[in-house]
Amino acid sequence: LTPFGRRRNHLIFLSRHKRMANPGHDLLPLIMTTVVVVIVSLVLVLEQSLEQEQDEQLQRLVASISLAVRRRSRDDGDGDDGGAPKRRKFICYDRKRTRDAIMMDYLGDNPIFDSKRFQRMFRISRKVYDQVKIISQASDPFFNRPEFDVTGRLNICNDAKIMIALKHLAFGVATFSWLDYFQMGESTARESVERLCDVITKSDELQAIFLRSYSKEDAKRVSNLHQFHHGAPGLLGSLDCMHVRWKNCPVALQGAYQGKEKCSTIVLEAVADHNLFFWHTAFGFAGSCNDINILDASPLHTSFVNGAHAKVDFEFSLNGRIFSKPYYLVDGIYPKLSRFAKTISVPLSRAERNYATWQEAARKDVERAFGVLQSKWRLLASPIKKWDEIRIQKMVMACIIMHNMMVEERLDGGGFPSDGGGYFIDINVEVTDDGPVADEAEERVGEMEAEVAIDRHHDPRESFEIDRIRYLTHTQLVVHERWARLYNEFEHFRLQQALSEHLLL
Repeated sequence: LTPFGRRRNHLIFLSRHKRMANPGHDLLPLIMTTVVVVIVSLVLVLEQSLEQEQDEQLQRLVASISLAVRRRSRDDGDGDDGGAPKRRKFICYDRKRTRDAIMMDYLGDNPIFDSKRFQRMFRISRKVYDQVKIISQASDPFFNRPEFDVTGRLNICNDAKIMIALKHLAFGVATFSWLDYFQMGESTARESVERLCDVITKSDELQAIFLRSYSKEDAKRVSNLHQFHHGAPGLLGSLDCMHVRWKNCPVALQGAYQGKEKCSTIVLEAVADHNLFFWHTAFGFAGSCNDINILDASPLHTSFVNGAHAKVDFEFSLNGRIFSKPYYLVDGIYPKLSRFAKTISVPLSRAERNYATWQEAARKDVERAFGVLQSKWRLLASPIKKWDEIRIQKMVMACIIMHNMMVEERLDGGGFPSDGGGYFIDINVEVTDDGPVADEAEERVGEMEAEVAIDRHHDPRESFEIDRIRYLTHTQLVVHERWARLYNEFEHFRLQQALSEHLLL
């Protein structure tokens, strides 16, 4: 080889020898790059974790400061904790002062406010209050607590619980308005109202007397009462409806409970006599219903059809005409039933004008009863701030029961439950048998069959009617006949004409 070739080979040998002596020489840049990338990534991750930790520390600091501020504002009584657990502030009520004040003002031997002022305060007399108190203490232990509890601390006065409930019903304002006098918590005051209404409405003793339907003796006595005041026999009372405003009606129900009043209402259907005693009450109908819809779903209409109302029927005479069904006065929207006496919208003769004037004046009995009920229990005249319809129903029925108790006391001279006066007549009237009604229906079928047998060219609809009635059950026959008698317009106009002639005498 030439010297130049030998030198080149020597250089190649040296380079190969170096590579074999230092094999990582070519990987060093790659390794250095990888190390740099890892270091940079670790630095970034560390910085991010430090930022998150700082954010969490900052959030915990802000939450602790906010909680401390809310606790401070809650303790000072000028803020709300926004859903955090509340700690009730203990109020040491002076319950002994309440007991002494109630005895000094109302229930003592020589009270400051006499019985007349007591009735103006609580809308019921002392005798009715004592009766309500006895029933409440016997029915619910909430109103019969001992004077001291197990720790020796004075309990809330039982009379205070009843009185604050009566004031809430009488004035229609929140129970919070009288906490300073009765010295009890707001939740206890609301519970007192609910429990008292529940006791009154569920009392069998009160329902049997003050929410009962007519007996035959009651019907005759009310008919004589109206004959004395209105001059016509057979009248059992006036029927009408009253709306009670429901302020806190849920949004989902407002479409059904908003009617012509443009606000959510619940309807009360009632029958009242001249003495303002309610003989029939049905509460809970949606405000969008009119009087006809309410009558169709009313227990009164059901009693007309199922025969329960027939047990109070009796005969009476109007201008020489005999009637066997007592009647009610209604306004113009009601249907022309045989048990209803409506006014004449366009009277032509003197007798019709006289009858229309009499009917519209006598029907004001139920309007007066609604007016007295709302003026006595202002809760019914103001928007009721309850969410539950069942609670509203109990409050309304409790007011009606206590209203009837006061009417009975006014008529009976204060006797309870009965000393022979007023409306307290306990007579067991046997329910009339449905046999005669069914027999008359069957007789009508027999007459129609005889007519078909005589006249071969009969109307095919009569044959269909015979077949339809023949296959009805006994109960259906009875209901069919009662329905035909109830919706008999001829009997309705016959009653109107008899009343018109009778009032002219």
